[in-house]
Parts: sequence; structure tokens; C-alpha cells
Amino acid sequence: MRYVVKDGRSGKFFRFGEVEQFIAEQLDGETPLDAVRQRTEARFEATLPPEALAAFVTKLAKGGLLEAQGAAAPASSKAGRPGRLLGSLLYLRLPLFDPNRLFDRLQRRVRFCFTPQFVVLSAALILLATVVTILQWSEVRQDLSRLYRLSSIPLFLVVTLGLAFAHESAHGLTCKRFEGEVHELGFLLMYFTPGSFPRSRSGCGWALRVPTSSCFSGRSRHWRGV
Repeated sequence: MRYVVKDGRSGKFFRFGEVEQFIAEQLDGETPLDAVRQRTEARFEATLPPEALAAFVTKLAKGGLLEAQGAAAPASSKAGRPGRLLGSLLYLRLPLFDPNRLFDRLQRRVRFCFTPQFVVLSAALILLATVVTILQWSEVRQDLSRLYRLSSIPLFLVVTLGLAFAHESAHGLTCKRFEGEVHELGFLLMYFTPGSFPRSRSGCGWALRVPTSSCFSGRSRHWRGV
């Protein structure tokens, strides 16, 4: 079993195995490393060398997943200012606005979209569209040939960006549905391909900051898993 852990402050993701996850959950700021090692050995019926455990805790610290008690919290990444280009030449972002409050209101109106009935309805519509496409394939093919014109490029871009914006907004609404936050929505240019993006924080319900830690190096620390 693999676990994906997100640091809600930096936005970074870390992948842990079952053993690593178990060890991290034992780091509560009070339990000595020797006790953590003994619990791990008992749980998995295997030997855990002290130096291996110390190396893992050091790796957590270097990854920014350990914090000393009483230490000032590092500043979380903030959304870019609307209208300001961010990123590099191959990955440009243009934040438009903070949609968090808007998504708060919208997600209450689209609760039906998160029900089994909506999944069934969506599947039925997709199946219907597939059947219609197969039955009318000759006409569809003729219409597709009309897209390969210079005059169709503006319409193609408008439709593509509009669909991408709606698609990414749906990601943002899903994040809000599961108690996340979305503070940035805009357009991007990734490898010269236009698109849109939402920027979420504490992604989709992973906003749990579990106070855990170890007494490694004589300092009481906290495990910042979310």
C-alpha cells in the first residue's frame, strides 16, 4: 500500500510506503525514537535498525515535514495577483480572480452532481452521444473537414478555452465540496498550449494538520502530514 501525503503549506506531495506512514504517525512530539522503533518492529514483525529510523526522520526534516514546537510557521504560498503573468516561458500562468467565495455559493447549488444518480445520468448521456456519433458518422466526418480552415481557428480557440475553463472550474467545485479552498483561477500557456487552471489549497479534504513528531536530536518536533 502506498500513501500520498500533501504538505498544505508548500503544496508539495510525498509518497510513503506502509512502514514509513506508520512511523510518521508515531511521531507525536513525546514518544522517543526507540519506542517508535519497537512499535514498528512489533507491527511489521521485522527488525528496524536505529540508524535506518534516524535516517528516515532526518529525511522528513529535510523535506520540511518536521517542525519544532513553538517555531514560527513558514508562510504559505499565496495566489498570484490577478492580471500578473507568473511562471516561465514554457509554463505561463495568468491569474484572473479568487473564486473561493463564488465556488462556496455554487457548490451548494450543484450538490446533485455529487450523487450516484448524476453519475448514472452522465454515463447514459455519454452512451447516447456515442451511439448518435456512430449512426451519423458520415455527417460528422463531413462537418469535421470544415474545421480545417483558417477562419475556424478563432472559434476553435474560444470553444477550447471555454471548455477548459469550465472543466477546471469543475475541479475547483469538487475541491470545495470536500472542504478544500481554491484561491486562484485563470489561464495558462503550457509548452505553448493554451489552457486554464484552478489553484487549490489543502487539496480536496486533505486539510488535516496532524500534530506528531519525534524527539530526534533532543528537540520536540511535529509531523506535518495532511
